[in-house]
Amino acid sequence: PALVILTERGNTRWIFDLWFRREARTVISKLDDSGTALILRNMMLLEKIDYQAEELLYLIAQRMPQQVLEFLCQRLAVDESGEKRKTYDAIPYRLHKLDKPLAAIPREAVRIVRARYDGDYGMFVFRGAYLLKTIFPKFSMEFESELLSLVDEGGDGNLEFVLAVLRNYEGQTFIHKI
Repeated sequence: PALVILTERGNTRWIFDLWFRREARTVISKLDDSGTALILRNMMLLEKIDYQAEELLYLIAQRMPQQVLEFLCQRLAVDESGEKRKTYDAIPYRLHKLDKPLAAIPREAVRIVRARYDGDYGMFVFRGAYLLKTIFPKFSMEFESELLSLVDEGGDGNLEFVLAVLRNYEGQTFIHKI
């Protein structure tokens, strides 16, 4: 109940009291889907995902990586909505731990982010495609396979999506196969 009130009031300071505590792991692991959704809804209010918030997201992603990835995509959508905030960094420039549980689901990650591609290639390169690059800083075989499957499916949208993702790797040799 307290988290509902904090969310209504736009307060996310509870994160800084919880992230470092040993009990955080236990509390997060015992949350049901609605409790996790409530935490993620509150974290939408964050101006940026800093180390403390990433630590809590990491704990959630160990059990529910798809929900955390959807959360990050929702943050990108808020950033694109034109709603003016002082500063709003939808996703971190670099992930410290969160990329590990998210990289464990390459097929879902590619499909979830692909579903969000709206045809705006120019913006997608710096948003959704960059999110995939932060999750997969090393180009895993599974990630490559998912991108190749989109190329095999064909269609302008799939090809633009794959090109936007590849653009974030700045021509590194491991993308040459694709």
